[in-house]
Amino acid sequence: RDLHKEYRRQRQMCIRDRADTAAGGARAKVDGVAVDEGLDEADLAVLPNGDILCLMRTDMYAPMWQARSTDGGRTWSQPESTGWQGVKPRLEVLPNGVLACAAGRGGYGHTQVTHVMLSLDGTGRHWEQPFYFHTGPGCSYTTTMQRDGKLHVMYSHSDFTREMGTHGLPNQKIRRAVFDVQVRDA
Repeated sequence: RDLHKEYRRQRQMCIRDRADTAAGGARAKVDGVAVDEGLDEADLAVLPNGDILCLMRTDMYAPMWQARSTDGGRTWSQPESTGWQGVKPRLEVLPNGVLACAAGRGGYGHTQVTHVMLSLDGTGRHWEQPFYFHTGPGCSYTTTMQRDGKLHVMYSHSDFTREMGTHGLPNQKIRRAVFDVQVRDA
């Protein structure tokens, strides 16, 4: 089974099943709520309980939305707001069962804010307040990986869409932030 192909199919089903683009495509409605860009830049994660969670961007300054499948991707829940802004969300289920989401926000040419938010119970039903770890020039997109039980988030620190040297940076960089997420018993 081609997992990459299945991932793309599930992501498109999640988005298509829940987005209704308005006439002209200028705005979209997600279950009656107007969003500027519709649902896009989705990421999926299979959660410890077997659910599939799909997190999606709606606009650069709007909350991300999420939908859930409890039947292997055949059907999807109504999307709901996470309450937190972000673009190009990246989901990772950590070895301790915590669900992490790395994302960023900001408009082209403006300060970018990059963060990680956590669902401590691994369900995505409740997200803790994001931890903002980069505020400055760059692109809001991130990528993630896990290594030695830690979450690694890569992000840019660059002039991005501006003329080189605009922000006075000595060089353009891809940076990495490493998070060791541990949950203490209450």
